Amino acid sequence: MRSTRFACWMVMALVLTGCGDLDRLRAKAWLGGMDSRLELAGRYAVGEGVDRNEKDATYWYRKAAEQGNAGGQLILGIRYLAGVGVGKDPAQATEWLERAAVQGIAEAMVRLGGLYLGGTGVQQDYGRASLWFERAAALGRADAGEVVRKLHLAGVVGDPVEIAESYRLRAEEGDAEAQFMTAIFYDRGLGVTADPGETMVWVERAAEQDHPMALAFLANVYSSGLSVPVDNERAVYFLLRSAEGGYAGSQYSLGDAYRKGLGVEADSEQAAYWFRQAADSGHVFAQRDLGALYSLGQGVPQDFGEAARLWEAAARQGESSAQHDLGASYAAGRGVAQDIVEAVRWYRASAENGNPFGQAKLGAVLLRGEGVPADPARSFMWLSLAGDSEEIDVANALEVLRTELSAEHVAEGAELAAAWRERHAGSGGAASP
Repeated sequence: MRSTRFACWMVMALVLTGCGDLDRLRAKAWLGGMDSRLELAGRYAVGEGVDRNEKDATYWYRKAAEQGNAGGQLILGIRYLAGVGVGKDPAQATEWLERAAVQGIAEAMVRLGGLYLGGTGVQQDYGRASLWFERAAALGRADAGEVVRKLHLAGVVGDPVEIAESYRLRAEEGDAEAQFMTAIFYDRGLGVTADPGETMVWVERAAEQDHPMALAFLANVYSSGLSVPVDNERAVYFLLRSAEGGYAGSQYSLGDAYRKGLGVEADSEQAAYWFRQAADSGHVFAQRDLGALYSLGQGVPQDFGEAARLWEAAARQGESSAQHDLGASYAAGRGVAQDIVEAVRWYRASAENGNPFGQAKLGAVLLRGEGVPADPARSFMWLSLAGDSEEIDVANALEVLRTELSAEHVAEGAELAAAWRERHAGSGGAASP
């Protein structure tokens, strides 16, 4: 047995040292590397360096999901829902989405709420649907909050007063989840008169039982100063308790506090540690920001390859800043093989998500015809859209284009920009924490 095991490890060592990047990635995935499994799944999903194979993509997403990765659980749930790489199975979709949701993934909460709302894979339950949408809204998903409002206006979740009373009765019996939901109802004035005092009473009771979202709620109360004086040290106290309980959202927020020195002494190593905890659960902003730390060598050894890997993980979840940074990595050949076509691909994804830096970069490559045919009109379009933001100054570049380009190209670019703005009106641009 020992000789067989030794032989296996020798074979794997040879694979890891003597073969190409893809073979090494496969070997690491077979050895149980969660990040490698996610990366390999992503490659099979889009056909990057391998033949596109949705079944193989689903296989590796499942492996990561079974290890507890929230991002893998979310994607696996979505695949079961759509029947991509696996037979449609709403019940399995519900199971995996719920696993991701309880780890604090707002997108999973929204999708789970949708399943309960439509009775897909589960018995239709407007109350549960409302609960998951409420949780997502508490994490900043405005669209989820709007669904809850419409459900209550339509009366499909029953009488808000009765629901609030039901939660209140269970809360008084000591149910932590009911205590947290009672706090949410008082916070939003659902079925009860909005009452900041009652909100604090019930969220503190839930927090005493280490309810992770209640602890995160309290941290936000003290960091925002909306109903109490700002107390960043108190906020960090609650964040730490929530983060140590495995709540990815709080792990990210705690890392951000260490990075900025809010409530604690600035400590880039602690920031990197907590970002890593959240990133390993698939938290998109943690992946993005940990990538930045690796790129800068702050709190971790500088590693452009790891930065690019983390940005890719976030980029595949649609995070626009990570898409831009990944594009810049490909453009410069920093941490990845230089590939201007890949750079343009990610600049375009970032630009379409409303990121002004991605829009500016895409406009620049379209003007020069790098990695994509030159298109002066669309170059003007994307630079015009970038100019809508106060984050970046492209006024001089636009003035030069108005002088250098034909009047037809400028007019066409302006029309394209106006059409894009109309299509994306009210979207709020790219997501941010």
